[in-house]
Amino acid sequence: MSTTIAQPLSPQRLYEVLIGEVLSTSLSTLAITLFISQSTWGVIDWRPILILFTADYIGFGFDHYLDNRPILLRARAAGEADIVTVFWCARFALTSAAILLAVALILIPLSTWLITATLLVPALLWDTPLFYWRQPAVQLSEKAKGETEEPQSGFAIKRIPGMKPVIVGLICGCGYYAVIRSVVAALYPNGPVMRSWDPIQLVIWSTINWTCISTLADVRDFADDRVSGVPMIPVLLESVYKTRVLLTIVHVLMMLAFFNNPYIVLNTLYTIGLVWIMDDKSPRFIYRLNTHSQTPVAATYGLVHAYRWLNSSNTI
Repeated sequence: MSTTIAQPLSPQRLYEVLIGEVLSTSLSTLAITLFISQSTWGVIDWRPILILFTADYIGFGFDHYLDNRPILLRARAAGEADIVTVFWCARFALTSAAILLAVALILIPLSTWLITATLLVPALLWDTPLFYWRQPAVQLSEKAKGETEEPQSGFAIKRIPGMKPVIVGLICGCGYYAVIRSVVAALYPNGPVMRSWDPIQLVIWSTINWTCISTLADVRDFADDRVSGVPMIPVLLESVYKTRVLLTIVHVLMMLAFFNNPYIVLNTLYTIGLVWIMDDKSPRFIYRLNTHSQTPVAATYGLVHAYRWLNSSNTI
């Protein structure tokens, strides 16, 4: 996913890219993790919620920061204090999130450390060359061989075809529940206090849904990714339209599989609508609806259970 914008950015727009968009994505994580905790265990523990919120902020924020770091270097050279200040604020926010994450990690079981690391490391290493290999040799003259450095190529997770939505789906769908369960299960060894959603159903739906969310987000950057040769699914299909059709088919199949769950059915209809509303020419802020496409499920679930709780309180 590309977050770098070629044309000069105003400090306000840069602040939106480095902090606003990252915070918006993390708030989506906050909503869905609260929902997972309450619906599968009947309790809300602040530690796994804080871990997932801050880890998500660090993962996305670090990626956005590195993507736009050339702007910081140019701003320092040109003495543009406003731009440099925005990057300082972004670093401060990332540092604050890291401190909060460390505080929460101190108070949790070791198993949660391992799960959190599994979720965070791929995000931090997303565009980092993990190793290099030599490119195939080209026939050169003896003089050219002496003057030319041997070319190398680097391997990064980002360059694995179609890998990004798979990673996002596994992290958000399976990983969120795994972190919450590892903490809450230690407090309640006898099982959930209350369970209104089947965890298996929740994990399957959430994993597939987040995979689709990530794929639709790549539609936004279709033109840039195609030029850069980043093998996202829209680029592999060579078409925004084909990507929409594929996402629609996946959503319909999921809706049929979970037709007895009104939350999933209604949310799937909503996300299919987003698929056909958004394209590679849609404004960036519109894609926040895609990032928050699971938030309505969490909000509706919360309102329904708040209504039931109020009614039960009034009858006592």
